Formats: sequence, structure tokens, C-alpha cells
Amino acid sequence: MGLALTTITDSIAGLTVTGLLIKDIDEVPNIWDGRAPVIFPEPMDFLTNFEAVPATNGTGTTRAWDVTYTMRYTLLYCNGTDGRGLENMKSAIDLALDFMDAVIGLTTISGCVTIKPGTISTPGMVPDPSGKLFYGCHITVNILEFVN
Repeated sequence: MGLALTTITDSIAGLTVTGLLIKDIDEVPNIWDGRAPVIFPEPMDFLTNFEAVPATNGTGTTRAWDVTYTMRYTLLYCNGTDGRGLENMKSAIDLALDFMDAVIGLTTISGCVTIKPGTISTPGMVPDPSGKLFYGCHITVNILEFVN
């Protein structure tokens, strides 16, 4: 059994959060138009803190592993010039918390996996993949997979 990254990202992309477009790893926008809030895997630093620890004795395919890693997502809420910062901060945090709530309730992943909420960065100016700045934040999700 291999790592379930595709299954995990597909499952997260399949979540429904009112007012938020959730993109899969193969749907990261090159440029975001700012019409609706969006969250996507962070292209520059998506997988971090990767660690594989043997869970049982054995060799090759007979050894089970505990594999942990962190996935980092970018939430873009609105254009950086839209409205006052405090109004945007509350709304961006509300969407980030709604996303984390949906991740916590995720039950469609097979084979593995423990998903734990990670961090929500302080909202502020965040770049889209083209480098244009928008109001948003970064969100991390911690993964534990049991692989053999």
C-alpha cells in the first residue's frame, strides 16, 4: 500500500464550505481573479515535515510505517484593496474555521489516515501563484498515514 496523498487531496477538494471554492492539487490557479474566496494547495511549500517511522519490525513490504506530514493551503479571501482590514480579517478567519471544521468532519478517506487541524496564520496580504497580493491566510493540515 502506498501513500494516499491523491486520495487525501481529492477528499479535501470534494468538501463543501459555503462561500469558498476548494481546489485540488491539480487545480491550483495560475492567477486568481478575486471574484470568490478560494483555497488551494500552496504551490511553493505544500508538503512539509515529512517523516516516516517504522511501526513494526520487518523488511521491505512486510514492515509497517507511520508516515506524518503537513499539507499547507492558501486561502485567498479578497483583493487587497477591498474594504477595511478588520472586516476582511473576521470574514477570512470565519472561512478558514469553516474549512477546518469541514476537514475535521471528513469521513470519505480510505486506508489510513488521521487528519488533524494544524495552524491558521494571521490574515494579511498573501500572494496568488502569479505573485499578486490578496487578503487571506495560510492553513495547515497534519496527516498521519499507516503504510505497509
